Amino acid sequence: SQGRWNADSKTWNRDVTATGPNGQSATKDVTATRTDNGYTRDTTVTGPQGNTATRSAQGTWDPTTKTWTKTVTTNGGN
Repeated sequence: SQGRWNADSKTWNRDVTATGPNGQSATKDVTATRTDNGYTRDTTVTGPQGNTATRSAQGTWDPTTKTWTKTVTTNGGN
């Protein structure tokens, strides 16, 4: 697993590779970006057979009501 922060773009990237006992591997790529009032986070997981699943999340802070709103969209294993 490796992660890196880009202060200019306010983006965090993390790449993970996992290898199982049978030698097959899967990857997970995450990109999180700070926005003016919250964040976005996009994740892609690729399995050993090449199938992918994605997850996109967006969090928004409302200072007036002091609440977070989070929206998540997923698309699984094709």
